[in-house]
Amino acid sequence: NIVPEKVSAEFYIRALDKKYLQKLIDQVDLCAEGAAIATQTAWCKTPTAATYDNMKANSTGIAALAEIYQELGLELNGDSEKIFGSSDAGNVSYVCPGFHPCLQVTEPNVPIHTRGFAEAMKTDRAHQALRDGAKIIALQIAKIFSDEEKIKAMKEDFDRN
Repeated sequence: NIVPEKVSAEFYIRALDKKYLQKLIDQVDLCAEGAAIATQTAWCKTPTAATYDNMKANSTGIAALAEIYQELGLELNGDSEKIFGSSDAGNVSYVCPGFHPCLQVTEPNVPIHTRGFAEAMKTDRAHQALRDGAKIIALQIAKIFSDEEKIKAMKEDFDRN
């Protein structure tokens, strides 16, 4: 049974894990193959969209981000294990260490891709988040690449995960 009786948020978060998601896909493919055999038909699978992987964890880089947020007086936005959406940043993080800092630009529970979210992007809060985001990215680069020990630890984290 790959889907719990009561589907929880934790199930969806776990399903975002690249390896676990591939296991689910393989199981569904086997079901389709079995149905085709049982009905003496054929089946084929055609991708309809790009796939997006979860972010590959890198504790050294994540710790550096936490330091930067603290230095800038910013609150970490949400639980990184529960933040998800569509982005190829996760795919990149399986090729090289990657990070996806988040900043709150709206009131909580404002869904993206809505008029309310679009309107929020015109506010001073959103413009400040853009400035803060640029600082976070620049400081992340400086903090990691100016420290040989951090570079080494980040590479070790990447290879281990």
